[in-house]
Amino acid sequence: MSADLSALRAAILAQVADYHDRAFAPVPFVAGESAVPVSGRTFDADDLAHLAEATLDFWLTTGRFANQFEAALARYV
Repeated sequence: MSADLSALRAAILAQVADYHDRAFAPVPFVAGESAVPVSGRTFDADDLAHLAEATLDFWLTTGRFANQFEAALARYV
């Protein structure tokens, strides 16, 4: 990958982290006022960055992250 593309990818991932911090900032719970969801998504900025990286690689099914996961799982098991 060229230096220009690497720099562009790094800038995109930095913006993804900033987006996560703004869009999914923790909201204080106020007893008697705040809604309690029956279910919810649990993810962090790193998860969102991995999603963006997979999208930038255009791996919509399996790709390098699946390969890394399978190798780590094989070592564990």
